[in-house]
Amino acid sequence: MREVSWFNTSIYKDTLKTLLKHKVSDIPGIVAELRCAPIEFEPDGVIEGSSEKYLEHEFEWYDSMDLSIHNHPGIETNPIWQGCATEDGKVNSNYGWCVFSKENGDQFEHAVEALKQDKNSRRAVIIYTRPSIHVEQCDGVHAKQDMMCTCYIMFLIRNNTLHLHVHMRSNDVWYGLRYDLAWQQYVYSKMYSLLKNDYKDLEKGMITWVADSLHLYESSFDKVKEFLA
Repeated sequence: MREVSWFNTSIYKDTLKTLLKHKVSDIPGIVAELRCAPIEFEPDGVIEGSSEKYLEHEFEWYDSMDLSIHNHPGIETNPIWQGCATEDGKVNSNYGWCVFSKENGDQFEHAVEALKQDKNSRRAVIIYTRPSIHVEQCDGVHAKQDMMCTCYIMFLIRNNTLHLHVHMRSNDVWYGLRYDLAWQQYVYSKMYSLLKNDYKDLEKGMITWVADSLHLYESSFDKVKEFLA
């Protein structure tokens, strides 16, 4: 596991405070929701309170590109993943598979090449979800209940600085955002290191995060209040 730093904790706390001002009463189980508000995170720095052990397990599973949660410590016993998986452990949301697998279009390599061929490219896009997800989210073959939360990500180089845009369909601010951010930082770091071979003076920019629904579940409300206190 990489060395831990907390660069993004203050940004995360500000996000929680803003979210708590947007209370809702008409969505079962959700106490607050923020829609389509961009947040800028540093490309380094785990948010304080994140489980390093879980991150290790999640990264190992993502790196395997295995669409089953079985035989992956910390994943196959996780109740959230168990709720997503079919009886034989199949899910859609192995993000390593989405980004790096040849089966899903070898998208990371194409994004790298797009920026190497044209520094100003707007084609360095990695698409996580797909039209068939409407059926495959719950067909009992691909998943039991797993409509991917990440829609797509896009890398841009502007003013010799590498930026990443992340667009989420749905994002649980407590159990989701911290770990989703850590994953996107991992993808960013791989992209940055590869592009530095071609652009020696390339600098690190920001990760701009947009969630159509950034929300806080009622079950996590007390944890958030304690974290902010």
